[in-house]
Amino acid sequence: MWDIDLKTPIIQAPSAAQGLAHEKGEVDTAKGMAAAGSIFSISTYANTLVEDAAAAAPDAPQFFQLYMSKDDQFNEFLLQKAVKAGVKAIILTVDSTLGGYREADIQTKFQFPLPMPNLAAYSNSDGAGKGISEIYAAAKQGIVPEDIQKIKEITHLPVIVKGIQSPVDAELAIQAGADGIWVSNHGGRQLDGGSASFEVLPLVAQQVAKRVPIIFDSGVRRGEHVFKALASGADLVAQLFTG
Repeated sequence: MWDIDLKTPIIQAPSAAQGLAHEKGEVDTAKGMAAAGSIFSISTYANTLVEDAAAAAPDAPQFFQLYMSKDDQFNEFLLQKAVKAGVKAIILTVDSTLGGYREADIQTKFQFPLPMPNLAAYSNSDGAGKGISEIYAAAKQGIVPEDIQKIKEITHLPVIVKGIQSPVDAELAIQAGADGIWVSNHGGRQLDGGSASFEVLPLVAQQVAKRVPIIFDSGVRRGEHVFKALASGADLVAQLFTG
């Protein structure tokens, strides 16, 4: 799959700010996924720079998850850094251009500690001094199919579109040049009342018809769920792991 040999069909789903869970954050997660013979995916909002995560597991495949910005130069800057770090594919997240109404965060009064040291986008950007809220506020809401080709032109890497929830969107992405479809509802914490990923997976898989690989996440809690996802059309199942 994308010329990558894996020992398991379970890969790392991108997860922001792993430094909140462990001081080594994405570095240890990258090492763990390498030891498991699988893929580590690093978020735009990681606490570890993409080049440092790559250096932590130099012989293992890694993906870079891009949250597109309204600033094209900033997008190109991040993508070029990811290419230089040796990532194998770009994950274009299309279902989280605005922050969801996360009641759990409201109840716990969670806020990102400021400043956020080594936040990947924050540390890599020309606008040093910006925090996560400022960068997230600049996220591009009007993502269009043509953005897939823009990313491919910059990186010459496969582009996986993450956040697909319908056969129609899967087809649009493939026709626009997507090299992979990632069925996800962002863990069910973006759109209240949205479809469960597992409900739409068979419909998306039928539409994709093996033209490109399908990655699945959301609602996976045990091995049984992995088997069900694979049996329903997924090629890989993504899960969150932290260092």
